[in-house]
Parts: sequence; C-alpha cells; structure tokens
Amino acid sequence: MKKRVLYYVLLCFGIAGVIHLINVAALGWDRNFLFDYVPFSINFVYALCIGLANIIFFGVLYSYFSWDEVPKKLAIMGVIGSVVVSTLAFFLARVIHFTVILGYTFSEFKAAETVANYVFSMMIAFIITLIYHLVYFYIALKEAKKRELELLNLKQQNEISSLKQQLDPHFLFNNLQVLTSLIEEDKEKAVSFTNELAQVYRCNSTKRSKISKLR
Repeated sequence: MKKRVLYYVLLCFGIAGVIHLINVAALGWDRNFLFDYVPFSINFVYALCIGLANIIFFGVLYSYFSWDEVPKKLAIMGVIGSVVVSTLAFFLARVIHFTVILGYTFSEFKAAETVANYVFSMMIAFIITLIYHLVYFYIALKEAKKRELELLNLKQQNEISSLKQQLDPHFLFNNLQVLTSLIEEDKEKAVSFTNELAQVYRCNSTKRSKISKLR
C-alpha cells in the first residue's frame, strides 16, 4: 500500500504537470503563467486528494470482498462508494485550493460554495468508476469460467487416471489369481466373484465412454 501511495504521489506530479502545460499552451505559452506554481499546485491537490481517497477506499473494499465471491455486490458498492468518496475528496481539495493556496478564509469559502460545484465531479466519478467496474466485472466472469473449465478438466483427468489404474494389467492379473484360487476352493464364490469383476469393468467402460464424450 505504501509503495502504491508513493507511486501515485509521483504520478500526480506528472498529471499536474501535463495539465499545466495544456493550460499554458491554451494561453499562448505565456512565460509568466508557465512558471507560476499556483495553477500547478491546484492541479496537484485535486489529483492527489481524489486519487488517494479512491486508492484507500478500494484497498479497504477489496480486503473484505472478492470479485470471485460477490462480483455484483462489489461492483455496486464500488461505483456508489467511489462517487461518495470522490465527492468528499473533491470538497477537501477545494478547501485546500481556496483556503491554503489562495488564502481565503473558510467562512468566505463556505459562503461561495454551491451544489453545482460538485455535480460535475460526481458525474465524472460515476462514469469513470462505472466503466472501470464493468470492465473488471467482465474480466472476473471470464476468469471464473476459465477456472471452472480447468477444474472440470482436472476432474476428468483424475477420473481417467483412476480408470487406468483399475484397468492396469497388474490389477487384472491379481484378480485372475484370486479367481483361480476360488475355482479350486469354492465354485459358487468363483462365479459370484466373476460377476462382480465383470460389473467393475462394465462400470469402468461406461465411465470412460462418458468422459471421452465430454472431452
């Protein structure tokens, strides 16, 4: 988690720098604006607050829920939770933006705040997280089906291996020895043993046929 947070902090510097250069280009490469740290700092604060809030939120969410166990529930909780967390993080970023960077008092900031300031950020957060979870949900379903097929193949291989062991020449040889002894000692038991042995081979043959069809 610490390495991920550090990586994201560095990434935020890069994102803030790219946005700043785009703004500079839009203003005709104004040198004064280019070396003004205030716009860069504002971009960095928004990227950092919203990004870290979502990293922490999803880290906690994924520690309690798994895509393999409850994919639908996780997708719904992820989208709704991310919108809420992103909105709160956006509010925190605006507080830092206006009170720390621009020097307004909190009362002045609060008086100027409106719901409209947060509608756009909520929509963006909802769209991004919805797309992310739909993609992740699709990948999780494919992985689950893949694991299901792998388990089925493994089960079939184990059954084939079991059948091979039962049809092993040593198995047949030992049974024939037993049968020979029974013929000499008790013919009725020999007949019963022969019927049971035939039943075993008949069942094995049927199972083998079914597995071949599944494959």
